[in-house]
Amino acid sequence: MSIPKVLLIIHKKNRRGIISDLDIILEDGSAAYLYEKENGAGLVLYQNRINAPIAAYDEIWEKLSKGKAYYKDFAEIPEILDDMIHDAIEWLWFPNQGFSISQILDKDAPHLCENINTFI
Repeated sequence: MSIPKVLLIIHKKNRRGIISDLDIILEDGSAAYLYEKENGAGLVLYQNRINAPIAAYDEIWEKLSKGKAYYKDFAEIPEILDDMIHDAIEWLWFPNQGFSISQILDKDAPHLCENINTFI
């Protein structure tokens, strides 16, 4: 099985400059949302995939939220760690034998939708 390409979209960073809110999108349209919360971190794994071009960024989450989603709680872990990103990718792409982060974009980057549409 091939190694998936991964797109990370950063929403925001915390006071220490560490990523605290991001989207994880795989080349097959699989998606997850990872974020810091008051007492740890949370991971939302979407069962549906992004399977058509999008015109607006919020359209992705509107479409994905119409299907099933799974939630994983990282209680008492105060920040997003690489292991959490690995957990998400392992759930989205099985069996996971590694992955390649192809792009890291800021949510406010110009042409974000075009980059996502080209990626998937």
